[in-house]
Amino acid sequence: MSTGAVTTNEAQKIEIGLLLKNKVIEKGRRKQACLSLNGRKIDLVADYRDKPYLLLLHNHTDSYPTKKPHYEQRINLVAIPSNIGRGEILYFVCPATGNRCRILYRCYGSKIWKSMAAYKRRIYYPSQICSKKDYWTTLYLETESKVSRLLERKESQREQATYKGNLTKFNQRLKKEMDKLEYFDKMRNG
Repeated sequence: MSTGAVTTNEAQKIEIGLLLKNKVIEKGRRKQACLSLNGRKIDLVADYRDKPYLLLLHNHTDSYPTKKPHYEQRINLVAIPSNIGRGEILYFVCPATGNRCRILYRCYGSKIWKSMAAYKRRIYYPSQICSKKDYWTTLYLETESKVSRLLERKESQREQATYKGNLTKFNQRLKKEMDKLEYFDKMRNG
């Protein structure tokens, strides 16, 4: 039985990290792209020059095909100097709250993209709404997915395991995730 609660996996979301990784947003450039979110296409313009912004062109209805008008939403971007002194970290400025965020969501019938904190109804993480019986299994499956992505990366980049006798940062992270995976497996089966 559905409670009507939306999880981060069910809601449409735009992550700034993925936009940067896929070079949709590039410093000093203005680019156009098309995103596919849950089977729906959203056109966007990413401008990372003087006053960086993201312009989203989308249709707020779920009917397909539709003759209703498309809506434009401008989302400002802000770059904050990194705490380690090298480079900067890019954030969305939430149109509803004005707060910085790294992920924007659209759910609960909202016409605009906004941060998780801007919704009156809560957006849950999957592990927050599963039953007690499924809690450890959910954590196990999430961690298993992380481990498989890390192993794929290690395979493709031929990561070196140690440097000067110590585990590299990447391999420390992989070991930590594998230890968590083992713990969650023990908890779900025992």
